[in-house]
Amino acid sequence: MNAAANRLVKGCAGFTLLELLVSLALMALIMTYLSSSISTGRRAWETAQSLEDPQTVEAVRRFVSQRLAQSMPLLVRLPNSQQAAILFDGRSAAVSFVSTVTGHTEVAGIYRFELSLDKSRRDRGGLGSLVVSQTVLRTAKQHDAVGAAPVTRTLLGGVVHLKFLYFGAPKNVGSPVWHGTWQDPNSLPSHIAVEVEFDGRNTRRWPRLVVRLPLSSGP
Repeated sequence: MNAAANRLVKGCAGFTLLELLVSLALMALIMTYLSSSISTGRRAWETAQSLEDPQTVEAVRRFVSQRLAQSMPLLVRLPNSQQAAILFDGRSAAVSFVSTVTGHTEVAGIYRFELSLDKSRRDRGGLGSLVVSQTVLRTAKQHDAVGAAPVTRTLLGGVVHLKFLYFGAPKNVGSPVWHGTWQDPNSLPSHIAVEVEFDGRNTRRWPRLVVRLPLSSGP
């Protein structure tokens, strides 16, 4: 009788070591999953908030201003021609130019940038995004990077309209005025204006940004 009672007590005494280890492992997996879910949700919330944050707009304005201000008249040889032209393409809804990067957050060197409105990168409201595409042309260590793939990233979401204007006298003809495009192969505009419009329900504002290009040949 005592032997049977002892066996019953031992069988109900508690978890075995193996069962305890399995339980701890399951708890660890559950905690890891919960932590990952909370972190992902927080990042998504922070991203959504940053798109509505006026400070984000100001940071993008500084980035655009710095890149444009460091535009350089890099000459490249035209295909099937002995002539050279400045690597610059100024359109009303996009601008492509060559600028330098100092290397604080990226590899220092000479890059080709393009600012444009990408309507394929629509946000939850169905609006487009201001994006920057950059291609490294030459690093600070004097290594050419021909054939490097461009990297595109979103600067601002919820953009309805993007417009560029160019101040100068293309081909040195006439007095400097504002133009909707700039296709002069021999000179850069002296100033570039950037206009961005958000959805009317958005609280963000983008005052007209005018950037002077110090390396231009204009006034």
